Amino acid sequence: MLVSSIIGKHIYEKGTCKGRCNGVLLSPKSHTLKYLSCRDESNFTTFFLPFSQVDYVTDAIKLKRFCAASPLRFEKFSIGAPVYDENGVFVGEAADLEVLSSTATQLILTDGNVIPAPMIATCHDAVILRKTPPFPLSRRIPAHAKALLDDKSKKEAFVTKNALLGVIKKGNLIRFTLALSPFSPALDDVFCRKF
Repeated sequence: MLVSSIIGKHIYEKGTCKGRCNGVLLSPKSHTLKYLSCRDESNFTTFFLPFSQVDYVTDAIKLKRFCAASPLRFEKFSIGAPVYDENGVFVGEAADLEVLSSTATQLILTDGNVIPAPMIATCHDAVILRKTPPFPLSRRIPAHAKALLDDKSKKEAFVTKNALLGVIKKGNLIRFTLALSPFSPALDDVFCRKF
């Protein structure tokens, strides 16, 4: 599900329009979609609804029951927010956020670039990206790098601590590191597409 499919839709509970969704609030650590930021169109007040109360989304958002909340320490994601890396360099503009099972999976930029959600450090008026991790734990191991693993780790599909220990024992840590993206000419999709 894309966040753009929620924002701007009217919210109904038992046939009564409660307002319009104007944004979403994410958990800062897990990037889980927790609340909908809504606006009552009759008196222009802002209220928040737990995402768990959403029954289904079609042309409007249907609620199981209306239950306004007061969220603390959540980050509001805004479509169109500028995106900056950890050094303050402009990367692009947020076009959308993909959500799977109420957890953000990837940030989509207007130029088509895709950034994994764990790379988001914070968001509100702007999206700030995290520093790239120094070693690619949980990154996919390409076929050409499997030869550098020890016999115990050959069946590993992703970089784990055990796989790294095996590579260190075999004396191939530098070659193994350079065989992974972003050093390898074959960038894998787990890190980023077109970025």
